[in-house]
Amino acid sequence: MLVVLKLFKIFLILLALSPQSFACKKLWGDSQFIDTCEIKANTKGEPILLKHVISKFSLKKKNLRINFNVNSIASLQGVKFTLKNGTEEVGYFEFPMFTDHDFGIIKSDLVTELTIPKSSITMTDKKNHVVDTIETYIAPKKYKELTFKVLSVTSQVKAKKGKVSITFDDGYQTNLLASRLTSQRGLNATAYIIPQAIGQKDYLTDDNVNELLKNGWALGSHEVTPVTEIKNDEVEKYLSQSVQKLNDKFNQKDTSRHFAYPLGKTSKEVILKARKVFNSARIAGGGMETLPVGDRHRLRVINVFPHMSPETLYQKAKIAVDNGDWAIFMFHYLDDPSKGNLNYSVKSFTQFLDLMKNLKDSVLPVHKVLSKN
Repeated sequence: MLVVLKLFKIFLILLALSPQSFACKKLWGDSQFIDTCEIKANTKGEPILLKHVISKFSLKKKNLRINFNVNSIASLQGVKFTLKNGTEEVGYFEFPMFTDHDFGIIKSDLVTELTIPKSSITMTDKKNHVVDTIETYIAPKKYKELTFKVLSVTSQVKAKKGKVSITFDDGYQTNLLASRLTSQRGLNATAYIIPQAIGQKDYLTDDNVNELLKNGWALGSHEVTPVTEIKNDEVEKYLSQSVQKLNDKFNQKDTSRHFAYPLGKTSKEVILKARKVFNSARIAGGGMETLPVGDRHRLRVINVFPHMSPETLYQKAKIAVDNGDWAIFMFHYLDDPSKGNLNYSVKSFTQFLDLMKNLKDSVLPVHKVLSKN
């Protein structure tokens, strides 16, 4: 009897540690059902709807995680995930798609590890946060062959309190002013710097970069040419050079292992090489990120444009903190907005920082957020 009880306890422990199981079936769509969760669409462009029944969880405590694979992103027109409690719709998340596939998170023949932040879910039922069913709406392109495979649908415990990271790309001279403004308010940021641009006109100098570091900023790696334009056998060397240059000049062994893809462009090959070189890599869009993150080498960001008010940015930050998500803001210049859509005015940025003082304890550089999640 004692042996039986011990075996039963072991069984319970293994059950708790095992991945969450899910059932999957096709609701409608004229397509070939290869196995329980793999669909091969016809070439008519007709949509498909899959249903995944999983263990019940609350969006207040957990994030939805879906791992899937697509044979060709060029064959996919769109994906929408509808979250339900039984037959009642709780909310939905539409995956952002781009005409230039280099900008998107989904890559051909590379598993997408998608976590859906509550902050990005359009809630159709404000009171109901319990989910036990996911419906995946897949829109193939006409005359294209598409195979869409769902590998797993699970939930993961989310952070109790979210985080905010302020980031600047390229290393322009106006980053120095931004660092002084953040420092005066007890805030920090991450600058993704192009090492070879240091000292050039309109860019930071060595002394400027050292002042950024004194002001509590972290340095991440960046480059000029999109990595997708580099020959595949030269990508790893290209990615490593920015790390080496920042280490040689500023001894940033930890933070330089965090990268911002130039123009946010990626491919399957680029992402696989980035995983070898960097601890994380950030794209140039996608919206809110989750904690823990879905994929450290496809970090999503909120791209800041001149028309976004300080109040709008602050509300996004507050929503992230309240929902246990991660808002990574991507800035470039602090300058007159009329000069370009990458410029954010000094006045607006200052107002944003004044509001962010209310969330000061939740503002961290990118590498510090990842070290704790």
